[in-house]
Amino acid sequence: MARSQQEIKDILTRPFITNPTVIAKYGLQIGLTFLQQFSLLSLENNLFDVVSNAMWTLENLWDIFRAEIQAEMAKQQPHTQAWYQRKTLGFMFGVPLITDTDVFDTTGMTDEAIEAAKVIKQAAAVRVITNGYGLLRIKVATAAADGTLQPVPLQAFEALKYYIDRKVVDAGTQVIVTTAIADKLRLHLDVYYNPLILNPQGQRLDGTNNTPVQNAIKQILQSIEFNGTLNIKELERDLTKIEGIVEAETTMAASKYGDYSYETTGIPNVGAFSVYRTADGGYLEIDDLQLNWIV
Repeated sequence: MARSQQEIKDILTRPFITNPTVIAKYGLQIGLTFLQQFSLLSLENNLFDVVSNAMWTLENLWDIFRAEIQAEMAKQQPHTQAWYQRKTLGFMFGVPLITDTDVFDTTGMTDEAIEAAKVIKQAAAVRVITNGYGLLRIKVATAAADGTLQPVPLQAFEALKYYIDRKVVDAGTQVIVTTAIADKLRLHLDVYYNPLILNPQGQRLDGTNNTPVQNAIKQILQSIEFNGTLNIKELERDLTKIEGIVEAETTMAASKYGDYSYETTGIPNVGAFSVYRTADGGYLEIDDLQLNWIV
């Protein structure tokens, strides 16, 4: 890690002001620091500033270089969960592979065409245990024009599964690829508001926004990393950042997917929860939002 410029300058000036010849020539006092004996405008101080700045810049460049090398090395580690995620995100629908490789042949394609072929917008590789055996589950989603996540269309999904199964998966690894609609979220909140800013329905009195809390909750859910975890306590804190919201307290939080209900118990990531919830499908959308407005 690069040292600060001041650290470097101190290392350079310390032997300078303790050198017997320098002490004699300049009439320096032993025990005083460099800056106690040389003006900030002096030639000596400026020379040390130039040298220490050059060394500081070089050390920072080396830090950047080291980080880039480490990132590139991480990319070259095959068959890790991150590697499977990258391979999935690199899938191109309707584009042939170079013979006997898992690399797509983009010869003659424009950047726009290449980007359009990358239909998988979000992916996560998760190790799961099923019937006592470990396997790798790859969750995927595409996105609508407005960025809203949604399941991958059937044709593209089948092509992706073929690519993963026949070209990517190494021998001995069991992989399943899934895509699903968003897990549904039920959220009931007591919201304490400032009546000088909001009305009893949570609308701004100045008429600029009729649903500030609802909009914020939607944005919070969309901001969660794919297959990330919703933290109810963080959501409550984020809501208090809205002008006019004094406090927010969750009275009910539950989610569901597939054929499960909000009342389901004993199944991971479904039913009621108090703080954390990871969506089985990788992302959440609000389904039942009830706000109890309290002055």
